[in-house]
This record gives sequence, C-alpha cells and structure tokens, in this order.
Amino acid sequence: MVDFVRTLAGVMIDQPVGALDEAAQGLASPEATVTLEKATAPGAATDSTAVTYRIGALVAGKTDARCVARAGASFAVSVPQYSVDRALSTRLEDLLKK
Repeated sequence: MVDFVRTLAGVMIDQPVGALDEAAQGLASPEATVTLEKATAPGAATDSTAVTYRIGALVAGKTDARCVARAGASFAVSVPQYSVDRALSTRLEDLLKK
C-alpha cells in the first residue's frame, strides 16, 4: 500500500498542455481521480492540504502521455503514461490483499 501511495504522490509533470478543456482532455469523465490527504491523529484538527488531480485522456498526438489537471487549476499538464499506469490499473481488491 505504501508503494502505491508513493507512486501516486510522485507523478512527474512532463509539460503544460494548455488551458483546461475538460471534454477534449478527457477530464470531464476522467480515467481516475486521485486525492492525497495527510493523515491526522484521532481528535486532531483536520488539515485542509488535500490535493486532488484527475487523470484524463492521452495527450493529442502522443501515445505515451496523459492529460492531468489538479482540482481548481485552469490548465492541464502532460504526464508520462508510465507514471500513472499503476493508478489506472490497480483495483481496490489488490490493495486489500494481505
């Protein structure tokens, strides 16, 4: 599980794609939505540092990069396909195996 979270937290940006166009970039119905949030101790004040990003379609003209947008951003970026493959292929059952 730790490796999976490390993979999701370590997504590397390749380059800007441009202004956010949710339909064209596959972000209106993303392949995956990832939210990373710092764990807090029981009873502790919640920390509002959660980061959410959506993994969309392949970047136009490329077969090895996907569009990604962070929640609240007005632009999309390109990330290498290999950096999000695990997020797209891992099932909940795989994470819960002992």
